[in-house]
Amino acid sequence: MNKYKDIFYWIIIGCLLFVYLQQTHSFYFYYIEQIQLFSFSRTYAIDTISQPGGLSLYISRFLVQFYYLPYWGAIITTLLLLLTGILTKKILDTISGSVFTYFLSVLPLFSIGILHLNADYSIQGTVSYLFVLLLLLAYRRIKSLPWRFIPVFLITPFLYIIAGPVCYLFALSVFLLEVLLRKENWYFSFFLFPFLFLIGWLSVRTGFAGDYTVAFLPDAYVDPLVSIPEIYYAWYALPGSILAGFYLRRFQHITVRMEWIFFFIQLIVLSVLLYWVALSYTMHPVVKKNYLLDYYISHEEWDKVLSEYDPEIGNYQTKNMVYLALAKKGQLGESLFHYRAREWNDLFLPWNNSMRHAFMLSDLYYHIGVIPSAQEMAFEAYVASN
Repeated sequence: MNKYKDIFYWIIIGCLLFVYLQQTHSFYFYYIEQIQLFSFSRTYAIDTISQPGGLSLYISRFLVQFYYLPYWGAIITTLLLLLTGILTKKILDTISGSVFTYFLSVLPLFSIGILHLNADYSIQGTVSYLFVLLLLLAYRRIKSLPWRFIPVFLITPFLYIIAGPVCYLFALSVFLLEVLLRKENWYFSFFLFPFLFLIGWLSVRTGFAGDYTVAFLPDAYVDPLVSIPEIYYAWYALPGSILAGFYLRRFQHITVRMEWIFFFIQLIVLSVLLYWVALSYTMHPVVKKNYLLDYYISHEEWDKVLSEYDPEIGNYQTKNMVYLALAKKGQLGESLFHYRAREWNDLFLPWNNSMRHAFMLSDLYYHIGVIPSAQEMAFEAYVASN
């Protein structure tokens, strides 16, 4: 019965996530695909993997290239988030058989899902998080109690190499489980933190990690030029779910009827939570419009760029794309002032050292034939995206 309940639950959550992402962020995924690079070459693979979290970065960029295909951005994001929730629930089920693990398991899912709506977040963070959940589940399956810390001390540096600073989240989760369950030799878990601190310190001192932020903090998974406070939510959600799951064990012995009642209550609450997230993190109309126009420009559909233009919804970037479309159609001279051109920035974005402006300026310079400047901006965009 629980098996079918799980399937039903995750199908509902998956459908809600996919519909929301596809309806509100379909052109956003095309944009994300453009600002990340993946190359099927040995040199690229070696250069990418030979850094802290390199394997998760390589996998994430491999996945992002499929965002170019219709619907695949929403599909891949939905699957990544569902895997996060399913693995979290499996971990919680090893601690507690409570029906409330359904609700607790989606706390990491939603906290990571919010990050996917931010263009400055790399899905490397989600892939790394999945590595943590997989290894944490494997740790929970270890039967030999006296020797279970040997693989843990081997896993953590390995996790640091393939996934980056999420190894500290893994160590914190293991420590929390050991303290709560108090199994044999649980006090060995205290040695995890100085051990990991030594690994991070050595990686910075030897040049393996660029700085202490990359070595220790989840900020390693966002654009270094911006700050995203939500990046810490997922690191709070997993330990919080484990802690709550432990104390909710008392509800594992309830009647089948009450179990189903609690199940549907959680499903309703989660639907409301998703609706709240959808309202709270609604994409700004100007940003949404720019993603749409950027998609049409990348496919050289100039008429659609002009037909989608709304003078009430736009900024410098919007006008840059509209005037580029007019230039490509040979109508810029006669139609320039029909689109409210008032200053130089309407034609060319001001260069502010950001990745988004670099991409836009690179396209503009390329289409008007200023190749050296296009190459310069393309280089700036590549550096910023890496």
